[in-house]
Amino acid sequence: TRQQGITPEEIANSVLIERDPEANVDENIQHYETLAENLKKELRQIVQTFDEDNRPRYRFDPVFTGVDPRDEFQKARDEAEANEVMLFEAWEHLLALDEWPIRTRQMTIDLSHGFESIFKDIAIWDASGGVRYENKIIDISWQGRQVSGLVTMRDLGRVANDNLPLPPVDSAQRDLDFAVFISTKPVESSAIDKLLARRKDPRILFWTPDSLTSEERDRLIDFAAYRKLVSEWQGKETEDAVAVINWVSNSLQTDLGKIARIVHNSYARGRVDALNNSQMDFHVAGELPSILAPLVDRVLSSTYESRDIKFEPPFLFRKEEGVKVINGIVKTGSIPKGTKPNQNISAAQNFGFGLKIMKKSAERQLDVSDNPYVRDIWSFIDSKLADVGQTMKVETLYKNFMGIGGPKDYGLTRRMVQIFLLCLVREGKIRIGVGPKSGLSFSMIDYSNIGNIDFSARILDSLTEVQKMAQPENWEVLRPYAGKLLNEPIPTTHDDAIISSYRTKLRELFAREKTNSERTVQRAKELFAALECENPYETVLTQMAKLFTADLTGGDDINLLLFALKDAFGFKAFDTNTPSQAEIDDLANRLKNYRDVQRFLEFENELRAANVYCRHLLPELTDLKKVRSAQRKLAEKLRTLQTYIDSDVKLKTELVGRIPPEKGETGTLGVLVQEYTTVYVALHDDVLGYAEECRKSIEDILKGDEFKAFRMLEKITALQPPVSETIEKQLRELASGIFSCPSASRASVEQQLRSKPVHECGLKFLNATELKTEAEDAARKAKTIFNDAFNRKIEVFMSPAVRERLEQGKSESRIKEMLACLPAESSAQAGRGVEELRAFLIKSVLEDVSIIEIINRFLKRIVVKRVKLAEFKPSISTVEKAKISMLAREFEQYL
Repeated sequence: TRQQGITPEEIANSVLIERDPEANVDENIQHYETLAENLKKELRQIVQTFDEDNRPRYRFDPVFTGVDPRDEFQKARDEAEANEVMLFEAWEHLLALDEWPIRTRQMTIDLSHGFESIFKDIAIWDASGGVRYENKIIDISWQGRQVSGLVTMRDLGRVANDNLPLPPVDSAQRDLDFAVFISTKPVESSAIDKLLARRKDPRILFWTPDSLTSEERDRLIDFAAYRKLVSEWQGKETEDAVAVINWVSNSLQTDLGKIARIVHNSYARGRVDALNNSQMDFHVAGELPSILAPLVDRVLSSTYESRDIKFEPPFLFRKEEGVKVINGIVKTGSIPKGTKPNQNISAAQNFGFGLKIMKKSAERQLDVSDNPYVRDIWSFIDSKLADVGQTMKVETLYKNFMGIGGPKDYGLTRRMVQIFLLCLVREGKIRIGVGPKSGLSFSMIDYSNIGNIDFSARILDSLTEVQKMAQPENWEVLRPYAGKLLNEPIPTTHDDAIISSYRTKLRELFAREKTNSERTVQRAKELFAALECENPYETVLTQMAKLFTADLTGGDDINLLLFALKDAFGFKAFDTNTPSQAEIDDLANRLKNYRDVQRFLEFENELRAANVYCRHLLPELTDLKKVRSAQRKLAEKLRTLQTYIDSDVKLKTELVGRIPPEKGETGTLGVLVQEYTTVYVALHDDVLGYAEECRKSIEDILKGDEFKAFRMLEKITALQPPVSETIEKQLRELASGIFSCPSASRASVEQQLRSKPVHECGLKFLNATELKTEAEDAARKAKTIFNDAFNRKIEVFMSPAVRERLEQGKSESRIKEMLACLPAESSAQAGRGVEELRAFLIKSVLEDVSIIEIINRFLKRIVVKRVKLAEFKPSISTVEKAKISMLAREFEQYL
């Protein structure tokens, strides 16, 4: 009677029968919702609606007209049960189950309700009701590298019986490493055995489903019936069509999950077989690639030799990573120290060890000595290309080293083969041709230009042919000269791999020495200019610098180097194509002289120090007798430097020496510095000590009682303005002008004397006396300035006017004592009186500061009087004003 319907909870509360004694409230409500759903399916009069909270409500509608979907469904089911075609079409639909859109007059309904098949990407169902099976390429991670394979569905029973072809696993052409053929129907094991024997490829997997159980077959029949109803009623505008389609949609919403599950269960019970791996264990869960990944891993691990090439997670070796590895280390042969990391260098470090082209012991160098694949590829090329100039197509190498079927079932990827080939190029064993689509300006990649190429997928896909490197032209002409340049014997050989290593060393030598030789010339020029002597090997240095400026990176490095020898030294080998023993010996001598000068320049600091010491003027002092003797001996050696350039031993033992010198060492820089330091340190201590005493005497004045009393006495009105700050500034300036040393420690002095004869403080034997005299004068001047300033101040108390005023204060004991210190009028006693008064004032102020207040009180009357005289000025005559002004000026002088 409720038109809006009643909820499952209201139904439960009305019936009041529990599901079971243990059931809780929620379980009872769910029980009655299930009962209501089943009633809705069986009785047309049960109608379901949803409230605003999306909760189901059920009501009884006694009036119902039109067709009954349940009857129509039963008819369709009866028909499907006897029709194998309908059942197979329903099965195929379940294999391809994905979205199932059905259009009604009101809306478009998706009858799949979100359910989908694990095979939906390879079995495609269309609206016309047909299913087509597509070949799908999927990627799977194996050993940390991405491998691709073909996955498709076929009726494998029919394929086996009719000998129908299956797509091959063509690794060299399509970069595939496996194939998975999934049967659309159960297949006898004999048919699978026949397919395995016919294909003979262990990388092909056959997946067949198990037969359906009776329950699963019933669900398939149901699905065929639903499909029948949809086929008959979809697209019609009648009320009956809408009612049937809505009923199918509602029914599938609860039934389709169970129906779709029959595909999953059937294939989960089925079997997966490969040539050497039959009836493999597997687990059906997740997407198709995740189901197949463990199976592919097992098959490839038992088939491919390259299973030992592993990459640790989270790194995954893909095609793009291969290009980065080539740019990161293969083309250069190393990762230079200090290079800022980028994507190429990171890829080389992430994948180089797994590819076996780098070693942990030298993790920044290309090293394929332990790589069996590089070794086998080279052996294959070497054995097939017997004649000079003969070529091999790169496709041949792909066919023999990718997938299976070569000398071994290597299973390398295309990028791996390309990486290993370019490693052989880097070693100088082969060169590789490139097609016009590469975008390169040359047609062959070899060791001379590989380092200048910015590799890309386009370049790698343009590789055409491989050719063994032959002995380069004119190498035998250059070889003996190259041996001298590299300072190692180079044997005669036709192995271009060995020759290329020496050519690489020569290019590296010239790249390194270009800057070194220019710097050597400049340093030698500056050093010999400072020593004021001629460089015996100046011409050799200039020629060697010119030689090393030759650019050998253009590709024809052999002829470029022969021409550079001609241009620098005038050698004829470039023109005659014949080495000359005389030129070879001459080159060896020039190289020795060049290296000798470079070693000589390593002692540049010591040589400059020796020159400075030898030119340093010394006074004729007895203490410096040994120093002057060592100075003369060292100066004599500096005039014949070629001996020490040619002999590194003599340079170290006879010229530079050691500090302190070894026993028996004479005439070396070490001896001179040692003798000089002994005398200099004593002088430094003496001068610095005397200067410190003088400076201390000034500091004593500033910190003494007299200066303290002087500051306090400046508070007396008669002694103003104050001058103590000016006096202090003068005294401190005198103190700061006295000689001092910023690093006075003995260690500092000895350390600095290793490179020059004067410490940073500037003390010399020639100015030591002068520095002591200046310090003494400064101390004397400071004392005079202070005494004069103090005495000038207290002379004010000698003034008769001031003295007269003080006489008025005889009753004060302090004033009386002060007057007793003042001399009589005679000038003979004035000087002694000032000293006595000064001593009295200092003593009195330090003992009792109140004397300042007493003196100011008696002198204040004089100031008051002066003010009163000024007040009378406006009311008196001009003559009187003049007299008063004169008296005022005289009085001002006393003050």
